[in-house]
Formats: sequence, C-alpha cells, structure tokens
Amino acid sequence: MTGSQWKVVLLAAVLMAVDYFLGPRIQFGFFYVVPVMLAAWYHGAGLAVGLAVTMAATRFAFHWWWEFPMAFLPTLVNNAMRVAMLALIALAIARLSRHVRELRERIVALEKHLPVCAGCGVIRREDGAWVPLATVPAPATRPLCARCEEKHYGTFA
Repeated sequence: MTGSQWKVVLLAAVLMAVDYFLGPRIQFGFFYVVPVMLAAWYHGAGLAVGLAVTMAATRFAFHWWWEFPMAFLPTLVNNAMRVAMLALIALAIARLSRHVRELRERIVALEKHLPVCAGCGVIRREDGAWVPLATVPAPATRPLCARCEEKHYGTFA
C-alpha cells in the first residue's frame, strides 16, 4: 500500500474507534461513507469496497462485543444493507473519478490544439495575436463527417 492508501485506512480505523466508543445506541453511518468515498476517488473501487466490507463487518462484531440486545438476523440484515450501500457508493464514486480523469486528459489534449493562456483565458490566433475567446468566430463544423452521417442517418441526412 502507498502512503495515501494508508492514510485512508487509518482514517477508517479512527472513525471505527470513535464509533466503538460512542457505543451501540449512537450510530454515525456517515462516518463509514467518508473513508469509502476517499478510497474510491483516489485509489479505485478495490480498496473502497474492501473498506466497505471491513468496516461493516467490524460494526457487526461490535454488536457482539457490546452484548447489545439485538437479534442475530436483524443485525445481519442491517449490516448486509450497510455493505451493499457502501459498496454501491464506492463503485459510483470510483466510476465518477475515472470519468473525471478521462475528461481532464481530453481537455489537456484539446487545449494543445487551441492555445489558451492559463492566466486569463485568452486564446492565440493563427497569426499569433492573443484575443478573448468571445471575439473569435466559431468555425462552421459538422458534428459528423459525411460518411458517418450517411451510415447513421442514411437518406434523412
């Protein structure tokens, strides 16, 4: 594990300790979401789902350690729902993170073709002059090339 992965795992452990010391009657389910979301965003779904399962299983073990008077089946169902929701959050955040990274890479690639000043946002025209983006006429482009337009729309194009 890398240093930042250990930080997320340590955060999860600290939040589980806080949860333990608060006792069985006070539950902060949101505490469990934070490390799962951080793990999913920065390290992918694997670590996040692992944390989700581990944290829910630890909470399940807490019930028996506290000798909390709750039947086994409702406790099991409650923790299964906790795992399912945390895993769903982990998968959604990991996918969102991957999508954002892909979009950032695409923006960087596209900005190589359109020189934009990082400080003020003006663009450089082909003649070398720097002008605000609003003053540059938009090129007359088509969303599809003629071949793709024919392929997808046929005679309707």
